[in-house]
Amino acid sequence: MELSFVYAVCRKGSEPFLKAEMAQRHGDRFVPAFMRPQLVTWKASAPLPGDFCPGFSFARNWGFSLGLVPELGAIGKRWSERMGDAGGGPARWDVYPRQVPDEGVASEVWADLMQMRDQLPVVGDNPWIGEVIAGAPDEPMLLGARPLAGLGPVSLGGIARVTLPPDSPSRAWLKVEQALAWAGWDQEAFWLGKTALELGSAPGGISLALVRRGLQVEAIDPAPMHPSVLVETGPGGAKVHHRQQPIGSLNRESWVRPVDLLVSDMNLAPPAVIRYLERLQPCVRAPRWIVTLKLNDAMMVSRLPDFRERLGRTAPAPLRVVQLAANRQEVTVIAG
Repeated sequence: MELSFVYAVCRKGSEPFLKAEMAQRHGDRFVPAFMRPQLVTWKASAPLPGDFCPGFSFARNWGFSLGLVPELGAIGKRWSERMGDAGGGPARWDVYPRQVPDEGVASEVWADLMQMRDQLPVVGDNPWIGEVIAGAPDEPMLLGARPLAGLGPVSLGGIARVTLPPDSPSRAWLKVEQALAWAGWDQEAFWLGKTALELGSAPGGISLALVRRGLQVEAIDPAPMHPSVLVETGPGGAKVHHRQQPIGSLNRESWVRPVDLLVSDMNLAPPAVIRYLERLQPCVRAPRWIVTLKLNDAMMVSRLPDFRERLGRTAPAPLRVVQLAANRQEVTVIAG
C-alpha cells in the first residue's frame, strides 16, 4: 500500500485558502494535483505514513486520494489495487456530495447518495473508511480512504444532514448544528439536562438549537434576544435564560458554576474572543467548546496558526479547527 495523494473538501470559495495552508504547513512537500469546486488534491514528494495528518483548518474533511473512478462498479477493484492486502475492504463506506450549499444538502440528494452506497462492495474489518465523493452526474467520482480512528468528522464528509428551520432568528443555528454533527455530539438525548454558556447569544439562533436538544442555556449578550427563543421549552423543561449584560462583566465572582458546553459566535476579532475564553474557562471548566473565529481580513487569516496554538493552552483537548458549510469568513473551533 502506497499513499502519495491527499484530498480535502472545503466550502465554496475557500480553495485558495486551503492550498495556501498546505503550502504554509508543508512547504514544497506537496504540489496541487487536481481541483474542482470545493475539492483539492495534492501529490506528495514521497509516500506518506497511514497516520499522516495535514492539520487543515480550511477543510471540513480530508483523506488519501485513490483517484477518480468513472462508475460505481469500478470502486471495489480500485480499492483493492490501491489499498492492497493491508487495506482489505473498508470498515464502512461514506458517500457524500462534493458541492455543499451553505444551507445544507437537500434530502432528495442524500436519498440518491444512500442508494449509491447500498450498491458498493461489502465492507470489511480494518482501520480504514472508504470515501466516495460524488460530483455532477456526468463526472467521475473521487475515491478516498481515511483512518477510522483519528480526529476527523463523525458526520459523512463533515456534512450535517440538517437545514435551517423557518423559525430560527438567525443562521447561527446552522453553525452549531453542523459543528455538533461534525463532532458526533448530535445524538438524541446526548445533552439532555446539561448546561450551556453562550457568549454573544443575540438574537438566539444557537440558543434555540441548544434548548431544543435539552440544554439549559445561559445566554450572555447586552443586545435583546428574539422573544420566541425566550419562551421556547425544550426536552426536560430546558429553557434559555438571558443575562442582558456585557460579556466583559463576567468574572470569577459572577460565574463560578461549571458548564457542559461553552459556545461563542461573537462578532469580534479572534484576539478579543480568545481573551474572553482564557478568562472564563478556569471558572466554568467546560469540557467541550464550539467557538467561531472571524477571519475578516488577510491578517487574521495569516495569524490562524498562532490562534490555534494559543487556544491549545486553554481549550479542552483535543482541539480541532474546521471550516463548515455554514461558516463564511470564519472557522469553527471544536474542542473536547
